[in-house]
Amino acid sequence: MEAISEARIKHYEIEEIEIKSEEDALRYRFPGSPTIRVNGVDVDPSYIDNGDYGLMCRVYRIGDKFYGAPTKEMIKEALEDASFYEGIKEVGGCC
Repeated sequence: MEAISEARIKHYEIEEIEIKSEEDALRYRFPGSPTIRVNGVDVDPSYIDNGDYGLMCRVYRIGDKFYGAPTKEMIKEALEDASFYEGIKEVGGCC
């Protein structure tokens, strides 16, 4: 929620999806917990979808360190990027 406030997002909807089975993991293309997406896009800009989905823990590499969750800054940047592109669509496109 802190990242939402800092990104100055006024209108948003949060959907929490509980992954209970390997089938759910495949259906939602779930690379591990925690996974946070903004408009369907992973908040980790270096994430590459290699098709490895399942009930497992996920780590995030930031610089030369590994973390068990994305940073607030990663989430904020993903929100700002999504907000920017939504604004372009509302205005009528960019290209």
